[in-house]
Amino acid sequence: MFFLNSVLVFAVTLIINFFTLYLVASKTKKGRQTLLTSKAFLIGDFFLIPLYFVILFDYAINLSPVNLSNNVLSLATFFSGLIILSMGIKFKLLNLLWLPHGIFAWFIVFSFLLTTYTALFIGIGNSVLWVALFLLLLLHQFGASRLGSKYLPLK
Repeated sequence: MFFLNSVLVFAVTLIINFFTLYLVASKTKKGRQTLLTSKAFLIGDFFLIPLYFVILFDYAINLSPVNLSNNVLSLATFFSGLIILSMGIKFKLLNLLWLPHGIFAWFIVFSFLLTTYTALFIGIGNSVLWVALFLLLLLHQFGASRLGSKYLPLK
């Protein structure tokens, strides 16, 4: 059962990530070609990020229900929004076309912050899975520069 759920999570994440990026790529010069041929997109966005959600799914399935306070949820919402906004400013991605992918990226950061909180402060969950999530995010973010990531700046 877990395998089928994992495949479904991987596929849904891959589709959402692809289409939120394709929306921007279709409006840029050589964007579609870059999206489909760049190693950074192929490995980072179309493999590592779906794998992140498969591991997150496994992490969440194995947790007992946790009552998170409104303060924790508010802080995670605020800081994940701040992180995504600062990245949007840094890479000049503040545009309406980037909004769907920005929301997707926000959810990644939000889920990671909540996972970190549950692992550190509540003391539940598997630390190996948390480390795997952290490493996947690092590989995605910093590996892109090694693979010659090409952002999709709008015309």
